[in-house]
Amino acid sequence: RTIYLVLAGLVLYFIFRYNSNKLQKKHDEDKIKFFINTAHDIRTPVTLIMAPLEDLGRVSGLSGKGQYYLDMARNNTQKLHTLITQLLEFEKVDITRQRTNLYSLYLNSILEEEIVGFQSYCDNKQLNLNLNLPDEEVGIKGDRQIVGMLIDNLLSNACKYTPPRGEVSLDLTTTKRKAIITVSDSGIGIPKKSQKHLFKKVFRAENAEKSQEKGTGFGLLQVHRIVKILGGKISVQSEENQGTTFTIILPRTYERPELLPEPGNAASQPLSSAYSPFPSPEQQEVAKSKGQQPGDTLLIVEDNETLRYYLRQTFDDEYRVIDVANGQEALDSLSNEYPDLILSDVMMPGLQGDELCRMVKDNPDTAGIPFVLLTAKATHDATVEGLKKGADDYIPKPFSTEILKLKVQGLIENRKRQRAFFMREALRQVGTKMDQSISDQESPTTEEVAQGLSENDRSFVDRATQLVIDNISNTDFTIDTLCREMAMSRTLFYNRLKSLTGKSPQEFIRLIRLQKSAELLRNGKNVSETAIDCGFVNPKYFSTLFKQYFGVQPSKYQ
Repeated sequence: RTIYLVLAGLVLYFIFRYNSNKLQKKHDEDKIKFFINTAHDIRTPVTLIMAPLEDLGRVSGLSGKGQYYLDMARNNTQKLHTLITQLLEFEKVDITRQRTNLYSLYLNSILEEEIVGFQSYCDNKQLNLNLNLPDEEVGIKGDRQIVGMLIDNLLSNACKYTPPRGEVSLDLTTTKRKAIITVSDSGIGIPKKSQKHLFKKVFRAENAEKSQEKGTGFGLLQVHRIVKILGGKISVQSEENQGTTFTIILPRTYERPELLPEPGNAASQPLSSAYSPFPSPEQQEVAKSKGQQPGDTLLIVEDNETLRYYLRQTFDDEYRVIDVANGQEALDSLSNEYPDLILSDVMMPGLQGDELCRMVKDNPDTAGIPFVLLTAKATHDATVEGLKKGADDYIPKPFSTEILKLKVQGLIENRKRQRAFFMREALRQVGTKMDQSISDQESPTTEEVAQGLSENDRSFVDRATQLVIDNISNTDFTIDTLCREMAMSRTLFYNRLKSLTGKSPQEFIRLIRLQKSAELLRNGKNVSETAIDCGFVNPKYFSTLFKQYFGVQPSKYQ
């Protein structure tokens, strides 16, 4: 009889458990349906925001900063639209079908791209955001969009539930067959009793509910589903008030990624209306045209298209920006350009950034160009290695845009001090006391500036100066003649001289001739003879230039 009672009790327990699980499942399904219905309602107003923003994007006359903010609003509205679409399609995801649509891709660039989107938020919240990647490219079978969703969800939670001055880290490690992604934080943690519910239902832990941060409890359910799509596993380790670490283990592949499937191919679109962080060709053309104003030239070398575009947007209001996708393109560009600073990623296909730096610094003609390396390798040894290869600075990713801009500005300002030094030295070669009206007013000491100068740059300016002095009275001495004597193309000579002295070749020749004319006038020569002796065919034109630079007519100069 006791056995029957026990059996009856077990049956009742399992019936109760079954009904309880069924009710919980129905509750979760109802919650998801609520989210989906809400997403349907939100989609229309989001569309009504997107449409005017698109119209505004076609309006001309926006300032550079205004265009940047507009692009930011458009991109984030598009991302919101994509999140809504992903929510609407959540129930449509068929895991078996998804796995057949996966293709080879590298994780490194995806993680770099995703973490950039959180840097501004972390700066404002005073969070220390870290990214650690291996030297080698790590391949998996996946889909760019859903891998981005996976990382975005985990980073969003980590940043959201970590208090100010805390730390958030994204790490990628490997074994022979596995790629291991960890997202860790020093935040509020997850109670032990709550951890078993994280991936099974729409759920928020009690301490998350009590926090000031808003959430739905939907994200980790979606994360779990994506990990299953990718054929991987996810686990969590957490202590309340000690932080949380999510670990994702994915099968590794050694197949090289091919070109991504065409957008029109259904196999490439497991989730529709994907948000693309890449600018359209039209946007890129607008950005490039904005960056062609005269001024200091910045060469950006970055293989990640989104980050390259972001860096261009960051700097093109202040500098003339040239951007290339790899180290070889950067080397090729140096045959026609002489930038005032090179900003390069370290890890790129083909020629790596640190090797590019070494080649630039080993070449006497380019050794004086300041070189800044951006890298996901923030270790002491990696920094030392980068500096040994000649880098002027070594900045770890993710970086603070404000700090990066200040570092670039500091190196450019130092470059300007070097220009002033080079120009003063060139005018001193004329052999007389230099007139202050020709020289730049900024006068750092010789010792301060000379220490940072490339010997080859000094000899370049010295040689160009001496050639002008030797031909001071030769009216047939032109820029083309000077380029021939220097054994350089006109474009490269122009760019290098402009970068080193701040003067175009025409201005450079003219200033040396005017400096020589000042010496001759002080020694008693008349204006006409002085003009001819200094290579000016027309004395009237000479007088106009002389007054422009010295503030007085040559006849009154003493």
